[in-house]
Amino acid sequence: MFINHISMQIVYKIYLLLKTIPLNKKQKLNHRYPILDTIEYLKTIKKVKFSEQEFIITETDKATKYLLDKMKISIT
Repeated sequence: MFINHISMQIVYKIYLLLKTIPLNKKQKLNHRYPILDTIEYLKTIKKVKFSEQEFIITETDKATKYLLDKMKISIT
């Protein structure tokens, strides 16, 4: 139940970001990106471990980069 609680908090924070950030003058981000689609975009980001101290983030597609830029989330 604890993991479910934490995951619901994360989903709600993402939803609040989508609800408050404008996409254009008339719409917010949640009109274009539903919460489930947003989570699917964020799930595509992978971190690869080469050695103990060396990690690299895999390439992300254009839509994921756009969404991260609009939400002002840094993955580095």
